[in-house]
Amino acid sequence: MTEDFDNDRRRTGLMLVTAVMLGAFLFSTVGYRLLRDKMKKPAPSADATADGVAFTRIVSLAPSTTETLYALGLGDRIVGVTDFCNYPPEARDKTRVGALLRPGYERIIELKPDLVLALPEYVKGKDDLLRLGLNIEMVNNKSVADVLDCISSVGQLCGVAESAKLLRAQTVNRLSTIRQKSAAAGRRPRVLAAIGRTVGQRGLAEVYVCGAGSFHDELIGLAGGANAVEFDDYPMLSAEGIMRIDPDVIIDLIPEPGDDAAVETYGADWKALPSLSAVRNNRVHVLGGEHVLIPGPRFVQVVEELAELLHGAGEGTDE
Repeated sequence: MTEDFDNDRRRTGLMLVTAVMLGAFLFSTVGYRLLRDKMKKPAPSADATADGVAFTRIVSLAPSTTETLYALGLGDRIVGVTDFCNYPPEARDKTRVGALLRPGYERIIELKPDLVLALPEYVKGKDDLLRLGLNIEMVNNKSVADVLDCISSVGQLCGVAESAKLLRAQTVNRLSTIRQKSAAAGRRPRVLAAIGRTVGQRGLAEVYVCGAGSFHDELIGLAGGANAVEFDDYPMLSAEGIMRIDPDVIIDLIPEPGDDAAVETYGADWKALPSLSAVRNNRVHVLGGEHVLIPGPRFVQVVEELAELLHGAGEGTDE
């Protein structure tokens, strides 16, 4: 699940390789004709409604869009998802169409979707895909505003605008509650959020962290913290770099459950840096679960959990 939030250099490299491979395929005469010949007939047309278009065969090319569709009650319309779309559990029963960076377009076409939802950074050559008969809508999830707008856009597209309006309002209200409670706590602790590292021996040699301007930087701020990392996006830090930052709070964000075993395992590495303020004051935490890495509707749950760790200000909403 960490592909959604890998560091900029790694993500850029993967995207460049993928773009070359996909471009070579799409612009290959043979490949293009093979896919075109698969289209026995146009994708089924969607029915218009008062609130938008009632698409009935949707392929989702990102975990965040899959979660948005389910949150809006549209799970029964989904016919295909990526290999990384695992929430809610029902999503695991949907047809898999490949990885985030390399979806299987032939498989998608065989599903005859009337709507494909995708993120711009994962899908290139939109015009070529449109010529293959795919109706593609791009949405963003790089910020909280993007996620909220995605809820509204998908709701409008799929004829459930009122449900989207309600979900968005509930999310904003939850954020407002957190803001009020964390504001009462006073000082914003300086937070270092680690989003990827090797656990165990030399586990702190290369730590990928949530930097300035990243999605998680925004979540930390909403939870009443201040990001201790001034570098942009998701940079890699060494143990020496972390010591120079000396955060008040350290939080490992992991896709696995943040149970007692995870707390003990991840926390053991930080004990190798006893001079850190967070270590001295027992403010090293683990926040676990797939939702902590996916910029979808459950981001508000992450804010609540972060606020609870920082100030005891969250509502402790269970997944």
